Amino acid sequence: MRKQEEMLATEPYYNIGGYDFEIHEMTEMAVGGGMGFGQYAHSNQPSHQALYNFGAAGRPGLTKYWARRILKE
Repeated sequence: MRKQEEMLATEPYYNIGGYDFEIHEMTEMAVGGGMGFGQYAHSNQPSHQALYNFGAAGRPGLTKYWARRILKE
């Protein structure tokens, strides 16, 4: 759960890594525009379940907090 909280608190950054160029998800991470919270980018559908991991780990209050914050912001 500590890694999950770290993901939401770490400043947005990306690394091209194995790609030869910047892909659109990287651009979205760099630009932000209210779509990201740390390394969590709500515009990236595969990450939508991530907030519910808090509930599975016995911390449903954190799921509630982050889901409401993302809906608001």
